[in-house]
Order: sequence, then structure tokens, then C-alpha cells
Amino acid sequence: MNALRLFFYYIKWHYGRAVLNGFHIWKNFVWFLSEFFSLRVLEKTFFKPFEYSSNHTYRSQLPKEEVINLVVLSIFGILMRSVTIIFGIFSLLISVALGALVFILWIILPALIILSLYIGIDKLI
Repeated sequence: MNALRLFFYYIKWHYGRAVLNGFHIWKNFVWFLSEFFSLRVLEKTFFKPFEYSSNHTYRSQLPKEEVINLVVLSIFGILMRSVTIIFGIFSLLISVALGALVFILWIILPALIILSLYIGIDKLI
């Protein structure tokens, strides 16, 4: 009787609370990746020059040099942010795919264990 009750508690936990906790863990992991790669900040500052100082003491006195400096820093900034955004999106896609795979396996594996036991007992008899 206690074994049957334990089995039903396990089923209730496995398909109820554990699924919700797993979803929250996955959601936190996706949030972490988004913040780690700072995708929102990179999107907002995509066309800004890389490490540009607005301090006038470091600026050149010649307008041509400053324009060239701004163009080069902008191109470099776009390239660096593009690479970071690509890696961030790739990491998020991998996380979503692995999260879906783990969720599907979490749902299916208990049934596979019961099926394996049934097939094993059936072959013994």
C-alpha cells in the first residue's frame, strides 16, 4: 500500500512540480544568456563608435582626423557588436533546443522505464 502511494506521489511530483521547476530553471538560464551577452544594450548601441571618448582633451584638433577616427571606430564597433550578437543568438537557440529536448525526455523517460520492465518481465515468463 505504501509503495503504491509512493508511486503516485512520484508521478505527481515528476509531472507536476518538477516540470514547473525545470521550466523556471530553463527560463532563468535563457535570461542569464540574454544578460551575459547584453543583447538589448548591444541592439541600442549598435551604430555607436567603439570605446569613443567624448572627452575633448583627447580629441584631435583636425576635423578630418576626427571624422576618420569616428568612422573607423564605428565600423569596428559594428563588427564587434555583430559578432557578440551572433554568438548570443546562437547560444539562445542552443539553449531553447536543449531545453525542449530535456523537457521531452523528462516526460517520456518514466514511460520507457515502465515499458522496459514490462518487456523484461515478459521475456522471463
